[in-house]
Amino acid sequence: MILSEDLSAPRPFQDLPVTQFGHQTRPFLKIQDGCDAFCAYCIIPYARGRSRSLTPETVIKRTKNLRARGYAEIVLCGINMGRYGQDLSPATSLAKLMESIDGPKGVERLRLSSVEPAELSEAFIEQLASSNRICPHLHIPLQSGDDEVLKSMNRPYDSQRYRDLVHRITSMMPDVAIGVDVLVGFPGETERAFENTCHLIDQLPIAYLHVFPFSMQKQTPAATLRDTVPPEAIKKRCRYVRALGEAKRRKFYDKCIGSTFEVLIEGKRDRTTGHLKGLTRNYVPVIVEGDDKLMHRLVQIRLTKSEHGRVFGTCLSGP
Repeated sequence: MILSEDLSAPRPFQDLPVTQFGHQTRPFLKIQDGCDAFCAYCIIPYARGRSRSLTPETVIKRTKNLRARGYAEIVLCGINMGRYGQDLSPATSLAKLMESIDGPKGVERLRLSSVEPAELSEAFIEQLASSNRICPHLHIPLQSGDDEVLKSMNRPYDSQRYRDLVHRITSMMPDVAIGVDVLVGFPGETERAFENTCHLIDQLPIAYLHVFPFSMQKQTPAATLRDTVPPEAIKKRCRYVRALGEAKRRKFYDKCIGSTFEVLIEGKRDRTTGHLKGLTRNYVPVIVEGDDKLMHRLVQIRLTKSEHGRVFGTCLSGP
């Protein structure tokens, strides 16, 4: 494998702050870029460089600015966000950053984008569970539920460790929505390996799946692997896993029916019904009747029904 650049060479954080988000109710704040993981299938370390972070002072300043502009929720994001702060001097962590942001005068809701399993320590999970501001929603990439495939992917965990992690999180955060990435058709993924992935997903209390077909990237170690999976088999497996994911999503929605949640109403109405739409803290999209005055507000909504994959509710508070 030939690399076209020196990956050890420092790269600056490409910092282009955005202050206007149009009708978007939940601005995304990028706090980290790059990745040091070198998973066998992934081009990101070669294309984006090693992990680098915004300073905590910059992140805190931007969250305050967004709060001052009236945003009730901020989504923190990055390529490998769990590695936040390890490149800084002095080094820090995502947990410490969240503690700094999660103060009494901070934004009402903080949401995390994808966090790798290895970065979710017991202490960090406890921190998330005890916070009234951090949303009970975690996206935790799995990629495969087969141990041999995980090893070939250079993923730093096995299926049992992932299983234990998810059950630990749900035991501490009963309403949590856990999203999962699955990579289908990695070289060497036999029918048995695929079945192991489906079996693990079926057993786990997750809320939704993001399913990706394997696509060979020339500079990655996976490009040299044999035992490739035929394209038609990959398509068939993707269809199956997506159907499994849809069943998981509906089951999660059904579990929430009858309960009352804090919902952030978006700045646009639902195109199909013409009603307001919003998002619960645990990532359930909700449709509700109401006045435009509720837009961009946090309101209490009782979820009343789930129909054709859509959740409807009744407003219990608001102007």
